Amino acid sequence: MKAFQHVTLLTGLEVKDNGEVVYRETSIEGVVEHAVTIECGSTLPNIYIWSFTKPGTDTIRAVVFNFGGGPKLQKLAETLGNLSVVGNSASLAISKLPVDAEGLYTCQALYDNGPDVPYVDVTPYLLTEGGYAVMERETVTLSCQASSNPSSMYIWFYDNSQVNLGPRFTINKTLRVNSGQYTCQAQNSYLNRSSEKTIPLTVFLPLSKPHITLSSSSPVEGTLVTMLCTLDKGTGPISYILEQESRDGVTTAGSASNYALFNISRITRNHTGWYWCLAKNDVSQQRSNRVWLDVIYGPDLPQIVTLLNVTEQGYLVLEKETVSLVCQAASNPPSQYVWLYNSSKVYVGSQLVIPKIQRMQTGQYGCLAQNMYLNSSTKMTINITVYCKSF
Repeated sequence: MKAFQHVTLLTGLEVKDNGEVVYRETSIEGVVEHAVTIECGSTLPNIYIWSFTKPGTDTIRAVVFNFGGGPKLQKLAETLGNLSVVGNSASLAISKLPVDAEGLYTCQALYDNGPDVPYVDVTPYLLTEGGYAVMERETVTLSCQASSNPSSMYIWFYDNSQVNLGPRFTINKTLRVNSGQYTCQAQNSYLNRSSEKTIPLTVFLPLSKPHITLSSSSPVEGTLVTMLCTLDKGTGPISYILEQESRDGVTTAGSASNYALFNISRITRNHTGWYWCLAKNDVSQQRSNRVWLDVIYGPDLPQIVTLLNVTEQGYLVLEKETVSLVCQAASNPPSQYVWLYNSSKVYVGSQLVIPKIQRMQTGQYGCLAQNMYLNSSTKMTINITVYCKSF
């Protein structure tokens, strides 16, 4: 004998963005000891609760729920037959319908199936303060992904104009005119909702090799020297760094500047060395060839080096001894030296040697250091007294 079981299903399908709950009511009939399926919407909600109310009562009791961790059957389900949740859905299946299963089944479902805010990936790319950057003539692919059920549909916009449909957008051999704002819009057609993500993309022209120019390659110490770094092409902003290698081989670098002109207000001999400039933008950098800066200076006040005994009155030397006087004066180009005896020129060169000096050679000895490039000179004078050995 077959018995017919009348089941009424009241399903809360969706909570909309404005807070309105939409209900759908369905009546179905089942045969005792046969299978029946009670549906809850056409897609799997994020959260759902099935409850049961016996005819003639107002008591609502939970049958099964899913808060995101999978369906959890309650003890009441055991009295409603062989009850289970169907696959990837919120539908209930009762394989052997008992008479006690008659009643009101309510499915309360919360749908938040996106689309989520899209995630945009750029390949290849460099990330700068201004956003994503690529090199001119590179092929770049923009990829978009947004979690959604049903799956998102994607629309790409370039500066608010639609340019592509689909999750990926490829630009072959990018040009600088391709710089701008790229937006991926993800759409859930079932829910009639969308979300979007916008990224800035800048196409950079690689830097050409810069050139460094000196206002003077052989400046005089104490004067102003300017160094200018120029290049033929490259996308800004461009920063410039002046680098130097000293005569001792020590390399130093200045701080980055947005200006290509470098000033040294009072050049010194310590600035002598190799110079080059480094130009950088967000995606590339280039160094210029080196130039030599040769600072002209001197001569400094000469120093006379000797092994003679020194007193308050000057130097003393025993008659018939050999005297050696060496003159040193820092200069660029190197100094030329002239030795003077009592203001008369006696020798040209840095070292004056007097073999077997005589008492008559007592007097004033001066070293004149000359810089022929600057036509400048300095002079140092000492007194030498020659004495004879007493018996």
